[in-house]
Amino acid sequence: MSRYLSLSAACAPTVGRTLLRVTLAIVAVFHQSDISHWRPLLASAENFLDLSIAVSLVIGFATPFSAISLAFLLFWQGVQQMGTDEIILCLGGASVALAMIGPGPWSLDALFFGRQRIKLPR
Repeated sequence: MSRYLSLSAACAPTVGRTLLRVTLAIVAVFHQSDISHWRPLLASAENFLDLSIAVSLVIGFATPFSAISLAFLLFWQGVQQMGTDEIILCLGGASVALAMIGPGPWSLDALFFGRQRIKLPR
């Protein structure tokens, strides 16, 4: 199994991963700004955390960590709201998927680390 971080950028999955990263970051920031009026005391800390995760996703730096952090933050927001909000489920699922497939070649992770092979034990 290999995490695809090659530097060849001439394919549709490359554009797809970049689009997933950027879209997830933009929607997460707008979603956070929509619900920040519910909890004014925690809003500034969560806004800063959400914005830093979004910037990290857009530039593709520490993408698996950022995506899992965003999924955890969204789960925490869902628990605090005590409701079922479909956008939280969609963003959380997309975050976990992005952490699993990797950032793609148009990212700082690919620039710093390149393609990595993960060897599974038999």
